[in-house]
Amino acid sequence: MRKLIPFIVGLCTVVGLSCGRTSITRKSTGDGGGSQAEKNYYIVKKGGSIDDIAKKTEIPAWSILNCNPELDENTKFGPGEKIKLYEKYYEIQPNDTLYGIALQNHANYGALIDLNNIENPDLILAGDKLRIPCPGKKSKHKLEREEKNHAYIERKEPRKTGYVVFPSGLKLQIVNDPKLTRKGKEFYDPRSSGNPLFKVEVKDLGRAVSRHFTLGDFLEIHVPRLESPNYKLKLNGDEYFAYGRLDPDFVGRLEKTRTCVGEPIEVDSGYRPWGYHKRIYRDIYGKMETKKSLHPSGMAADISSRSTRRLNRCVADIFNNSGIGTYDDEGFVHVDNRKGKARWSL
Repeated sequence: MRKLIPFIVGLCTVVGLSCGRTSITRKSTGDGGGSQAEKNYYIVKKGGSIDDIAKKTEIPAWSILNCNPELDENTKFGPGEKIKLYEKYYEIQPNDTLYGIALQNHANYGALIDLNNIENPDLILAGDKLRIPCPGKKSKHKLEREEKNHAYIERKEPRKTGYVVFPSGLKLQIVNDPKLTRKGKEFYDPRSSGNPLFKVEVKDLGRAVSRHFTLGDFLEIHVPRLESPNYKLKLNGDEYFAYGRLDPDFVGRLEKTRTCVGEPIEVDSGYRPWGYHKRIYRDIYGKMETKKSLHPSGMAADISSRSTRRLNRCVADIFNNSGIGTYDDEGFVHVDNRKGKARWSL
């Protein structure tokens, strides 16, 4: 199931004239017959490596590897081999949005931006063609058990008015409703993190919180039978929380991690309302939640990438003084914004 959820009607309005948009890079990748720019594969001529093909075609190595999961960085090719570079081309239609194109094609929004060298996602042109990335590696994600050490965070009183502002500039209205947030309620913050609750509408789900992540990445409901039916949104068959908490500083650290890894990252589990989180522990683990998790505070996520080794290295650097849990069998890493170093693995 896609973890990134773009929004069909949003900021990336297609325009009929070129108005300062970033041009979409195209390069011949085929070997004869038909339009060379529309080939999504490359025929090896003299042999070489993944990096050689990436340089010749100007297609990132991560895209080639995602499209050819049987290969790795050390694979060598002989003349005549056919290598898939990306999933397909998509011709932009009037009133399309970049978020909507990603949703329609089950593509990672950040990968779509990078594969097409798009500097300004808000400006795309009808009639242009986009390369659609192949699906990336999916973790066999399971909702993790928390580590034994209690995560330390500074207890803060949340702001009751104003907006939550994310690295992208996106602003969301703060909600101050005791019926939602007081102790024991669905959106209670057991850690008193200071991260305020905000209201979400369907149109917000595909809006970017940073260059490579959207709000929907962090709000998708992964165990639908355990959510509260009164507080959910539906989009294209998937379900999302209608309210959320998300620490902008944590989003910034994830974006730095994405830059460090250099290829798409999936958010396998992000924000979890307190009520939903308790029901997960009760119904899946058969025990009571002990308020250790930072997921209900919007300060934790379980993430995965095709390059697990590179992801682990980048996470170790960027979350050096915070929480990191490795789940090698499931193929994901837990990261959180606690104050103080904590490490665990399962």
